[in-house]
Amino acid sequence: MKLKNSHYKINDHNHKNNHLMYCLNIHPGERWEENLAAIGQYALEVKKRFCPKAPFALGLRLSAHAANELLSHLKDFITFLHRHNMYVVSINGFPYGPFHGEAIKEKVYLPDWSSSLRVSYTLDLANILAGILPEGETGTISTVPAHYGKEENPRAKANLLSIASSLAKIEKKTGKQIILALEPEPDCLLDTLDSAMSYMKKLYTQNQSAARYLGICLDTCHAAVEFESPLLWLQKLRREGIQVPKIQISAALLAQIPLRRQKQNRPHNLQHIFTSFADKYYLHQTRVLSSKGKVLKFYDLPDALTSAPCGEWRVHFHVPLIWSGREISTTASFLNDEFFREARIGNKKHYEVETYSYGVLPGPKAPIVESIVSELSWTHEKLK
Repeated sequence: MKLKNSHYKINDHNHKNNHLMYCLNIHPGERWEENLAAIGQYALEVKKRFCPKAPFALGLRLSAHAANELLSHLKDFITFLHRHNMYVVSINGFPYGPFHGEAIKEKVYLPDWSSSLRVSYTLDLANILAGILPEGETGTISTVPAHYGKEENPRAKANLLSIASSLAKIEKKTGKQIILALEPEPDCLLDTLDSAMSYMKKLYTQNQSAARYLGICLDTCHAAVEFESPLLWLQKLRREGIQVPKIQISAALLAQIPLRRQKQNRPHNLQHIFTSFADKYYLHQTRVLSSKGKVLKFYDLPDALTSAPCGEWRVHFHVPLIWSGREISTTASFLNDEFFREARIGNKKHYEVETYSYGVLPGPKAPIVESIVSELSWTHEKLK
């Protein structure tokens, strides 16, 4: 059974095969039956409100366990997609194992690209995508940015070049091009724009065909945390011939901590502003631009709170694009018209709203379906 090439696209005659979706990693589920249940409970309702008549793209997130299970249920899943007017062009292949309900922190990067487990897991995802990808579409898999830490592991490069060769074989066999998109993140081998460009150039130089199958997934939250412009990322990567087939539209926390101090020698209201965001599950890398213009780096939000420097704080905590707090704003304001014009250059782009930390977001919040629909609607308007 084949999926026809007639989808809900953010396109015009010059911008074909572009797709908008939300990432299903916002919903708990490590087994395929749990993933499918989440689609039935949440994604169908999101589709009903966001695009009731048009086909709807699912931003799949599959653990290694779920991917292995889905491989033997592809026909049933294709039938399900047809029945509900949905399709899949992208999979989040970043978290290998559990992603909700337990402390993950830096374990989320394991196994990384130095491990054969990461290779076999990604091949499972590629075979799934090749089996369900609609005709005429390019698939993307977002993944770990090589590994956590700045000391380069040569095994990671070898495995990435190996997966590029495997993706070439899949395209030759099935006619489906699938691109692995490394997702730079603070404190990983690929974190800043310079580190991403340098590493991708090494891969492309070592194997020219890798340029067709390896690219960058730009997460706008991660770029903003590093005090870098998502717009500049897109512009420079395009100039350097490094493809960006997937863009995760997301926002980080932002706050200005003034120099005024309380008796306990802490910046005014610091604990009140940020403590509730320091959950035990996810790693919230924090950057602070001091009054002297130096960017201070902290492994996690609690470490930054202990040091308590004054300045502009940016915290790796994915908040809804339409969220705002009393004393905290977000980096969503950086996603302006110029950014979206740049994001639309070319075609075959996958735009994914990714707010996985919704479940640990403190304070009042909209119901999850309402929140997802508002983010998709906001992004859709920007892309138009």
